[in-house]
Amino acid sequence: MQEQVTERTGFLFDEAWEDVDAESARITAFEEARQVNKLIMIASESVAPPAVRRALGSVFTDLYAEGYPALHTTREPEDLIGDVPYQMAYFHRYGDRRYYKGTEFADVIEALAQNRIRHLFAPNRFPHNPVQIGPDQIQANVQPWSGANANTAVYLALLQPGDTIMGMNLAQGGHLSHGSPVNVSGRLFKVVAYGVDPHTGRIDYDEVERLAKEHNPRLIVSGASAYPWDIDFVRLRKICDSLPRKAYLMADISHPAGLAVAGLFPNPVGIADVTTFTTHKTLIGPRAAVILTTNESLARRIDRTVFPGLQGGPHLNTIAALAVAFKIAEQPAFLELQRTIVANARALAEALAQRGLKIAYGGTSTHLLLVDVRAIPERSGVPLNGEVAARILDLCGIVCNKNTIAGDTSATLPSGIRLGTPWLTQRGLTPDDMRTVGNVIADVLFGIDTFAYFDHGETGARGKIRPDVLKKAQAGVADLIARRAVGPALPDGWPTAYCPEPARFEGRDLIELVGRRARQFLSEATDGLVWGLRVGDATSARLPDAEGRDLGNVAVLRRPTDQFLMDHFVLAVEPGRRAELTWWLEALSNGLVLFDPVDRQARIDGPVAVSAFAAALTTLEEDALRRALQAGPAAPALDKPYFIGQRAIAVSVGPGAVLPRCVLPEPSPASSLLTSRQP
Repeated sequence: MQEQVTERTGFLFDEAWEDVDAESARITAFEEARQVNKLIMIASESVAPPAVRRALGSVFTDLYAEGYPALHTTREPEDLIGDVPYQMAYFHRYGDRRYYKGTEFADVIEALAQNRIRHLFAPNRFPHNPVQIGPDQIQANVQPWSGANANTAVYLALLQPGDTIMGMNLAQGGHLSHGSPVNVSGRLFKVVAYGVDPHTGRIDYDEVERLAKEHNPRLIVSGASAYPWDIDFVRLRKICDSLPRKAYLMADISHPAGLAVAGLFPNPVGIADVTTFTTHKTLIGPRAAVILTTNESLARRIDRTVFPGLQGGPHLNTIAALAVAFKIAEQPAFLELQRTIVANARALAEALAQRGLKIAYGGTSTHLLLVDVRAIPERSGVPLNGEVAARILDLCGIVCNKNTIAGDTSATLPSGIRLGTPWLTQRGLTPDDMRTVGNVIADVLFGIDTFAYFDHGETGARGKIRPDVLKKAQAGVADLIARRAVGPALPDGWPTAYCPEPARFEGRDLIELVGRRARQFLSEATDGLVWGLRVGDATSARLPDAEGRDLGNVAVLRRPTDQFLMDHFVLAVEPGRRAELTWWLEALSNGLVLFDPVDRQARIDGPVAVSAFAAALTTLEEDALRRALQAGPAAPALDKPYFIGQRAIAVSVGPGAVLPRCVLPEPSPASSLLTSRQP
């Protein structure tokens, strides 16, 4: 009798991402498009190569491997580390330092990452390094999940709570994990901050020495997140050694790690007691961190602090991606990348300075620079701040971050913006392109109109950009990307698969506006009587600018409010005007575009989401839209409380214009608080 074969099933959930979760896949596609369509200048970001991302998604994600590889594996040459039969024979006879089994290949991949990073940071790779030691004298821990974790592990391994540490002032370029009071480093330890010389823009090493002798710290942290110059680790070593009780020197080179690998930034290994760095900045790897030391005793203490003291199981998929990134860093092309990163930063600083912008700290020798935006002369007398500058640059397609600079007292509204060149360099841009980028940035910063803003009794600084400046900057960014930038690729089917074309009605494109304040927004953006529309009603109106010029006629249909209390409106726009009117409506919604030069503070209600309307209208909605289109827009409703261009249109109409009247009614006895409280 033939045995019946039944199909075996399991629970691997092996469907494609788009089939399992279309929404998260769609959001990721939008992020992919953002990275392609903008100039990303976040100094702490880079483009992870596809091979690195593939390793991040590898089967090493599935493993738990608390502990460390066998010691012999971590000290062998790469040829033996990659000899799988040899490694398996050794593993099965002697085991490893893990708490789980099934980790034989985890040992190999972690040892591979350790070996490669030791070789990359061996000072004897470059004759100009003051300490000439080789990779065999370096101990590496590649398990920290982040730079903050790596730094915390070093503190906990070397210090006792209450010990004194010295770190760079956060407002002058330091990092949160170097002793900021809002970080665990500032809570566990007594912190003495050092900074830059206000005249030179460089670390004041004489001041560091004076403070060290006064406070006798147990550890000095060197390194920064927003300091554009090389660091003199040799001088700091001498300061540490000169103290009555020699201090530890910890070098956090998270930002310039890739430059150090290329010999373009001082290598602290062998000078500092411990070196830490992240791997996702100039090293263009996955988000992780590494701890290096040449002291075996410290290495053992650090290993025990990372695990089990601070973290649980290592992220083996990330460690696999580290191995890949470190292999890439061995290539000559990686050295050329780092050289171009530095050249681009210098060219950008020169271009901005030539346009009259003040470069904080006087320039750069690394991958980043800072612009002092408060130094920009403003007609209003209100200085620009980094928050407003960064937000408006982002609208233009240039992504950077606000940043404190020397003299700042607030991290919320700092004086600077930080610009980095790793991402742009990876996409193939050159120093000549940096001059183009610099001109766009300068045009935008000089084109921002600032004003004082009063909110809840406090005065703040705000700013807006003129529409023509915004359009020119966006066009300049798009042109540079199209002409000069390479990769990464747009998502398959972009944009039509994610941003469908609008439905059409009577030869017009349909745009949808959605938001809890959409009714107020449209009432103020158009000259028509939108506020009084009932669900299913439609009217025609114009979209004027501040000068009263007609940007386009639209028919406005009100649709039912959704379960989130969002108002829905559909606009039927004239043929060929959809892109322009969509741009204008989005500009009004973001609140950062100067639509009324006479009143910088003027803004309309919002925000609203503006998108193509691709659904179907009901028969009644079609009838309402058709009637509105046939009727056409009426004369501007000048007696409305407010709409954009109202003042200019009223002036053009002349003395006969009927403007809104503000009449405050007398309170009725029934509404009187005194009356209502009488017994």
